[in-house]
Amino acid sequence: MLHVVEVHHIGHDLERSMAELRCWLDRHDIHPAEFEHSVGGPGITYRVHFAAERDATAFATKFHGWLDKGVEPRGAARWRIEPSS
Repeated sequence: MLHVVEVHHIGHDLERSMAELRCWLDRHDIHPAEFEHSVGGPGITYRVHFAAERDATAFATKFHGWLDKGVEPRGAARWRIEPSS
């Protein structure tokens, strides 16, 4: 069973937001089974599939997403790109 996390990034900086997600995943040695995105409306939606629920929960917590357990979120979850150092 895969655990799916959906996160939304408001803004259209696809390259930067994907880099932030990828860096976090690499730093935590997490390898998603699938990684999808769609661009539309006010931002970017990512759906990331994980084999381990603990990885999915950590990712959802970090990026203010929601873990799809058959329940729709009450509001749009969003995160902002962290400032460059």
